[in-house]
Amino acid sequence: YRRRVKRKFDVAGASLGMYLNLPILGVVAVLVRTRTGSPALLRQQRPGLNSRLFKLAKIRMLLEICD
Repeated sequence: YRRRVKRKFDVAGASLGMYLNLPILGVVAVLVRTRTGSPALLRQQRPGLNSRLFKLAKIRMLLEICD
């Protein structure tokens, strides 16, 4: 019973967080696209539980380091 309640709470919290951060993520994606000229999302496969692969998407963040 506790696992199901925790799971529902986690999914609801993550959904609310994504919904609230969507405008900020959109602005960041546009900035990355215009400054680097490459796609804003970077897709990778990572090993998860029991070495099972899952797909991960993250925003490409490259820093310019000047000497």
